[in-house]
Amino acid sequence: MIPWFDEVHIVEMGRLLLSGGDVDSILMGKSDVVLMPIYYLGPCLQELAFRIGGVAGVRTMPFLGLPLVWWGFRLWLKRRGSFPRLSRELLALSLLFSPLLFQSALMTRVDVWALACVFGSLAAIRGGRGLSSLALGAFLAVCSVFVWPTSAVLAFIYPAFAFSWERRREFLWFCLFAAVSALVLLIPFMPRLPLMLAAFGRHYTEAATPARSLVSIVEPLAREFARSPLLFGLSVIGFFHAVWMRRWAKVAACLLALGVAAAAGGLYTFRIIYLLPAFLLSGAEFLEDVVRRKPRLVTTFLSLCVAYGVLTGPVGHCFLSCPALPDNLEGQLAEVVGNGPVRVFAPDHFSYYIGRNLGWRQIGCADPSEPNNPAVLAKLLSRCDAAVLRDVDSFTPFQQSCTPYGLFCRYVFRAARRESALPFEQRSWAAKFGSRYSFAWHGPLALDGFEEVRRIGFVRVYRRRRQNPSP
Repeated sequence: MIPWFDEVHIVEMGRLLLSGGDVDSILMGKSDVVLMPIYYLGPCLQELAFRIGGVAGVRTMPFLGLPLVWWGFRLWLKRRGSFPRLSRELLALSLLFSPLLFQSALMTRVDVWALACVFGSLAAIRGGRGLSSLALGAFLAVCSVFVWPTSAVLAFIYPAFAFSWERRREFLWFCLFAAVSALVLLIPFMPRLPLMLAAFGRHYTEAATPARSLVSIVEPLAREFARSPLLFGLSVIGFFHAVWMRRWAKVAACLLALGVAAAAGGLYTFRIIYLLPAFLLSGAEFLEDVVRRKPRLVTTFLSLCVAYGVLTGPVGHCFLSCPALPDNLEGQLAEVVGNGPVRVFAPDHFSYYIGRNLGWRQIGCADPSEPNNPAVLAKLLSRCDAAVLRDVDSFTPFQQSCTPYGLFCRYVFRAARRESALPFEQRSWAAKFGSRYSFAWHGPLALDGFEEVRRIGFVRVYRRRRQNPSP
């Protein structure tokens, strides 16, 4: 499977953290900031998985977090004590096989580990075993942010869903334990903390694209509803049920999580996944009220949720063609580009693991849109001796899975590829809509001092054009 953009960046951040910043970074951009993030647990976990098990270790690690998400959510439901056993098990399995979680694990992100910490924290707090439970819950809550920072938007769910006004003294203890946990987790990087904060701030201002309109919020939510209509629909119904029941603290927690996520960096699949716990907890409380009156209806609905998740996740992906790199690509690249510290431009990082094996100094981008910026592109190319690029983005239809939205994307992608040679006016609406899914990098390189030296399948290899000696 071709490495995904986020997969490579997460592993690379772990490499930089574990090396102490003494190696070159591929995470280049407008400001040339080396991104060594404070949220080090997730990246270091993936880098250690790579060092121990290679690419297979990296791809396996997120799937090991899925059972922990299931276990934490199931334990939280069990400790509430208001769900029949069958409904509790089905609801937990619905989350385990949800397209959002399964796709995140498949794309080799660390979201499932962050959410495992969140649900583990909620379960620990619900355990009600005094200060020890609060300390464990606080530590897991802070760990979730150090695994991936987007989970910080879920800070609002702890006072709303885990505590009550009668337990306000326990909430103060929880906050104290959380502060101590954060300080403990920062100890290994305390000497470099100011530099890391500055680097993260500069990178964030360049890469983040906050939602600035109602459309930019509604559109991605509608897309995720089309991807996972049953579980997403339950979450929305649960939210409006909380409004109807005037559970204002929980309504506010959901809205604040949504607003912060949209304002901080916009909404898309791997940010919306962090809104799922807040809204799903409201959905679970809605089912608590329904299951007392209509248990068979709840059982049927949750059975459909589980079946849908299995069919669109583990089973559905068996029918998708996993994009693969050409055979013996590493050997051919070693022959053409060479071994050792060759500076290679690799904007989409499909050759990341190959480059690490060959000892390249790869230069990529911190933001996927940066290669479309001529100034940034020229600056990066001026440092490189070679470039290894793909003709098209063959990963897009695969990442969308076999959900209704994913099947629509695959149809659009194929239409765009099939009609790419036609004039724009003669293309179908699907081809026009899908033109953004296809791109080619080789055009600007040929004009900027590089020449194509070999084509390996859909991979193009460039070397800097040699200057003719003056007479």
